[in-house]
Amino acid sequence: MEIRKTIGIILSARPSGEADVFCSVLTREYGKAKFIFKGLRKSRKRSHTAAEPGSVSSLQYYYNEEKESSIVSDFTIERYYPEIRQDLARIYHLYLMLETVDRTTGLNEPSVQIFDYLSSAMDRLSSTDHPAHLTAAFLLHFLKLGGLLEVTGACSNCGSRNYSRFSLDERDLRPVCSGCGGAGRLMPRETMDFIGEALNRKFSSIDNDRYAKESILDLVYSLILFVENYYHIRVKSKEFILGEG
Repeated sequence: MEIRKTIGIILSARPSGEADVFCSVLTREYGKAKFIFKGLRKSRKRSHTAAEPGSVSSLQYYYNEEKESSIVSDFTIERYYPEIRQDLARIYHLYLMLETVDRTTGLNEPSVQIFDYLSSAMDRLSSTDHPAHLTAAFLLHFLKLGGLLEVTGACSNCGSRNYSRFSLDERDLRPVCSGCGGAGRLMPRETMDFIGEALNRKFSSIDNDRYAKESILDLVYSLILFVENYYHIRVKSKEFILGEG
């Protein structure tokens, strides 16, 4: 057994026993790991927010490679994001990002890029007026980091780029124009422009007002359907944002 220190983003949390909290945490150095905050639910001295999804905490813990979870011996809350937690829409988008990472990331598989990008997305979510656009940009980059996204802009059936509406094939995320019978959620051609901007520009430099929120939510939903199909999972938090459009 050894004592380790790391910084981690709480991806999910659930009660364990009468007083403990069991968490899935994305750490920067070691990847996703499981932690137990002993006695936290009944503690009056330690902040319960350390184990809330979306919190960023510095953790000291006892590590044993033969055990699936580690016991946290000490922690310091680095960021809590009250601006997000005071806004229901931002909370929904935060949970969608966290659940997507949690459900698609294996244990003990370090990825500094994913950690840094999720951390950056949460920072931006606390201040942006366009949470849906941010979530779409996050998912696009997340899929690109995983080598699962290759956007050409051309219809996968006829090869045309001159179309007014399209959908994304949930099997490979390739666009299918409405003229070729594109199924699923049809989006305006401008949404393809957003995809290009999101992948090639900083989020702060995108004119998000140019892209209708309803169309961006359709994009988010299409991307999540692909994630569910590819990983054979169900992302429950996607249901929270369906009523935004």
